[in-house]
Amino acid sequence: MWEYRSSFRLYYYLAFIATAIISHLTGNFSVTFFAVTLSIWVLMYFVVKYIYRRYVKNKKAKEEELQQKAIEAFKKKAECIKVDLDRCEIKSNNYSYDYYDYYNNSNLPLGATVNLPSYDDKIAKGSVKQSVIVYQHDRYGSIEEYISPVLPIDNISLLFLLDAQKDLYLYVDVYDNKRYYFDLDFLA
Repeated sequence: MWEYRSSFRLYYYLAFIATAIISHLTGNFSVTFFAVTLSIWVLMYFVVKYIYRRYVKNKKAKEEELQQKAIEAFKKKAECIKVDLDRCEIKSNNYSYDYYDYYNNSNLPLGATVNLPSYDDKIAKGSVKQSVIVYQHDRYGSIEEYISPVLPIDNISLLFLLDAQKDLYLYVDVYDNKRYYFDLDFLA
């Protein structure tokens, strides 16, 4: 919502400036001309925003639908392996980072506009919790390792969800064992 308001505000200012330039170039400084021109700019903003949202949402929905159809087609052709959760290893891929926090001015008294804190005072810590599932399976006499995509969840929560799920399936291409798909829809 904030991005929408700020983009509209920016567009409104640009439309105001463009209207002023058009008024200056045409030599028409009447209030009616100014109001009508500005209204047209604002109307154009909403029309473009509506068209953009409609087509972008439709495009994303179509892409997701195509991806889901491709996964379903792959599942039908692939070998389905029920994953033994006791043989799974959960590896965490967590990291932390520093970032400049523009909005946290806790060192400033209320209403202060001068003597801003230094760069070091605004450094904040962020962290990302990620995990992967590593599963080793004996397939046709050789042990093969399958690694899930990176999951945006910490390993403790993932263990809890896997325990609650009980069943996890791995789909492996019959002809190419490097093409596989972990069925992790329960995490969504």
